[in-house]
Amino acid sequence: MDPVLLLDSDIFIILSAAGVLERTAALLGVKLANVRRSEALPRQLARSKSFRQNYPEHIRNAALQQCRTILHFTERPGRPDIADRLTAIEGIHSGEAIMLSLTAEHPFYYLASGDKRSMIALATTASLADIRSAVAGRGKDDPLNLIVEVTGEKKKDKAAKVSTARNLWVPAINNHGGFGRWGFVEVGDPWDAKQMLQSLEHRNGKT
Repeated sequence: MDPVLLLDSDIFIILSAAGVLERTAALLGVKLANVRRSEALPRQLARSKSFRQNYPEHIRNAALQQCRTILHFTERPGRPDIADRLTAIEGIHSGEAIMLSLTAEHPFYYLASGDKRSMIALATTASLADIRSAVAGRGKDDPLNLIVEVTGEKKKDKAAKVSTARNLWVPAINNHGGFGRWGFVEVGDPWDAKQMLQSLEHRNGKT
């Protein structure tokens, strides 16, 4: 089976705006025709208040244009119990749970996620160890799990969250050694993300 790459809404927007969606798929050995997005994404980009707050109009327009070239996924989990376990954990919403469930069920699926809360919950919840093991480690050996924080309006709580993730959580999870390699990068303008991510890839040697 040809590999399939699932992109959640946040990472789809970031990769589209940075112009690196096709390159990201190629690095994983996935054809662009086999990349899938959320069915709700175009509607979210056009109408969602939170999306309008988090992403400038030109970023949303770039993602909308990319939506026209990428099909949405139509599959539903064959094991609803996996999705139920995931959504029972604080921080993992239903859309992310569906994509994680599909990835756990299909060994030829990859998932690229921009949902930091979901990824942190998956990495640190002991009861999800079997699901974490099922979805982790695909693609390159020793992959870098990268948390990408997109910062719009400057807020005190955002600065505190960024500081906690960069200076406390990432060092702690890497020091543990049992959850793979993790990194953190803050993007102020997604148009600059391509250069920033390429620089990070060069510094880390592999992602």
